[in-house]
Amino acid sequence: MKIYKYVFISVCFIFLNSPLAFSCIVPKIYLPTFDMQNNICNAAVRVKFSGVDDNGAYGGKGRQNIRSVVDILKKMIKMCPYNYENYSRLAFIYDYDGDYDSELGVLKDMLKYTPDIVKDRDVDYGNLGRVYLMIGNLDKAQYWFKKANKVNPANIINSQNYLICCILKRDFKAAAEELKIIDKLSGKDEDWYFDAWQYCMDKIKDGKQIVKFFRIACNDNPGSFKAHRALGIAIRTSSMGNYERNMPLAIKEFKKAILLNPRYIPTYISIADTYIFLAFIKKEKGPFKKAKEWLDKAYKIDPKNVNLSYIMGRYFLYTKNYDSAIKKLEYVYNKDPKNKDFRDSLASAYNQKAYFLYKSGKDLNYGIKLINKAMEIKPNDGIILSTKAELLYKLGRYREAYKYIKKSIKLIPDEDEIKRDFKMIKDALGRK
Repeated sequence: MKIYKYVFISVCFIFLNSPLAFSCIVPKIYLPTFDMQNNICNAAVRVKFSGVDDNGAYGGKGRQNIRSVVDILKKMIKMCPYNYENYSRLAFIYDYDGDYDSELGVLKDMLKYTPDIVKDRDVDYGNLGRVYLMIGNLDKAQYWFKKANKVNPANIINSQNYLICCILKRDFKAAAEELKIIDKLSGKDEDWYFDAWQYCMDKIKDGKQIVKFFRIACNDNPGSFKAHRALGIAIRTSSMGNYERNMPLAIKEFKKAILLNPRYIPTYISIADTYIFLAFIKKEKGPFKKAKEWLDKAYKIDPKNVNLSYIMGRYFLYTKNYDSAIKKLEYVYNKDPKNKDFRDSLASAYNQKAYFLYKSGKDLNYGIKLINKAMEIKPNDGIILSTKAELLYKLGRYREAYKYIKKSIKLIPDEDEIKRDFKMIKDALGRK
């Protein structure tokens, strides 16, 4: 009889610490929360360069579900503190909810009860390091990331978070070394040097510090075209009032990158961007010609490159070659119509060509067709609506023009040209 009693107790013990028990204990209304838990796990491990996924906290019923699951897991942990998997589940939920202080305590307990033979210790150490990173304890974060990297140097998520930690600590030497590792792990289609520059721009106010970091990165990995490109961008964007002195230094780094990889299109785009920037600063046409030369070189290498076509479209807009701009921007828009930059740029190209026709008084009906295309992309844009009103006014269709200029001035009431157009069209309508 005693044997059966012990067998029964053992079975109950195993059941209470199983996923099945978790599903059974949760009331019917909360059964989806087990699936939600899996989603939370997936979301938590899809760590981006920013360190965490951009997940908002649940509200309403979802918030109630989270509280219920937390309460149940706490009870399960209390019944069996040695089941380390329940700590992991609870930590994921705290992470998703943004309760990092609670998550920290749970992760510490999980490490205490997790046997050494369990795989993926690098994930556990990395999770603990990431939580310390989230609460701003950089020293502790660095300690756990180093520990994680010793266990598994190929865990790119831990490396990314460790890189963030080093950047925030201004430990640029360690950051450069980690960036080199990430570059090897991520493969040729990723550019973590560029991503690191973007992160630095968001977190470091002093542009000279950013340049310093990427100089160290280039010294640590001199054969990396991505590192030299990132340094060139850092010099260009950190120049402040010394544009004319620093732009040649940026171009020098870009050219080093091209020597290392003459087929990497983003470097050509960076050079063209720099010359376009110089053209606006110096108010000269010479740099525009230089920009076009580099864009043409890139086009010969990869004429179907969408990002290159987009930059070429923007270049043609800057130089008022509207037909060429429309051709390039229609190409990229058709490739990716959901891309906001592509949509906005194409609408702008249609609008600028239509406005040019309005000012010249030629092909006004073609101008109407173009502005209608712009309105299909951005139906509530005050500038586009005003251009349509101007075209209709020049065609003598004052009543229609007044309808559009009224919408335009409601959207942009302080624009001087729109105010003048409103008066002009209203007066014309009154004389009719």
